[in-house]
Amino acid sequence: MLDDVRTYLRELRDETWRRRDSAMAEREIVAEVRALLIERHPEWAGREWIERGVGCLCAEHAV
Repeated sequence: MLDDVRTYLRELRDETWRRRDSAMAEREIVAEVRALLIERHPEWAGREWIERGVGCLCAEHAV
């Protein structure tokens, strides 16, 4: 279970930061990252945490 959580958090971080660094709006980042993670991992539960995670990761490095 911990490996799954680590994988989720790494993917969420990497995909969020990749888009954040390209100056996308946060709502666009949420939509893209959510769609990507669901496509890659349709079996994952807890999809409601994607938006919160993206928000935290964007705020963490706000300019």
